[in-house]
Formats: sequence, structure tokens, C-alpha cells
Amino acid sequence: MTVRTRPPEEQSSDAAVERVRGLDQELRAAGCQVELRERMHEKVLVLDATVLWHGSLNLLANLGPTDLMMRLTDPAACKPVGRVIEHARNLNVPYAETDEPKRLLGARWDSGCRPWYVDANRVSRDEASRWLPNRRDRDDDS
Repeated sequence: MTVRTRPPEEQSSDAAVERVRGLDQELRAAGCQVELRERMHEKVLVLDATVLWHGSLNLLANLGPTDLMMRLTDPAACKPVGRVIEHARNLNVPYAETDEPKRLLGARWDSGCRPWYVDANRVSRDEASRWLPNRRDRDDDS
């Protein structure tokens, strides 16, 4: 099992940082692979490539009375969602620089969650390093 989530340091409080660090340790101890993704916004669970849970609920926090998750039992829906989660790399692009990552990397804007992103299969971490938001993770995930 692979869990992709934001780094603990992206949490809004010291207590949340410690809680997420604890969850990370629990997941790893249970045999899960944990991949930290800067600025990750997606809330997705793909189970056995056949069941897709998608919505607004942060699956590790389980907070929020209005959060919703939709369950689809459809391998055809799981496949493209899995590709996006596996290969998208979010960028932190200042407004004045928007033309450069589009031209150099083929970066695209996601109006829903508002990050710029590139396909990690086509753009290396080194090529995108100028715009990666979490510099300390760059060397660990090359």
C-alpha cells in the first residue's frame, strides 16, 4: 500500500505537525509506503484498482462535518485518477513567471485547487526545481 500525503511541516500548527508525524510512523510500521508530496490537495483512495473514493474528506484527519466522499466501483474510473495521483508534480509559480514554466516544462494550471503542475514522468525534479515549493524534499525524492 502506498500513501501519498503532505509533509508534516505543511500543517498549520505544531500540534498538527506532531499528529501527522505520528500517523506517518504508524503507517510505516504497518508496512505502508509513505510518499510525501508538497502542497498535495487531492483526497483520493484507490483500492485494488477497482474501488475509487474521492471527495473533500481528508482521509488521515477524518474531521469536518460537511466533508463528503463518493465511492465508485469502477476500474475505468480508477485508472485515470491513479495516473494523476502517481504522476502530477505541483509547482509554486509566482504570477510574474507563469509563461516560463508553461514554455519550458509544459506546466498547466489547475483552476480547482489552484496549483501549477507538470507530469513527473516527463519533467524531472531537477528541471522543475526552481518552482518546487518544498525545497528540503527535493534531494530526498530525486
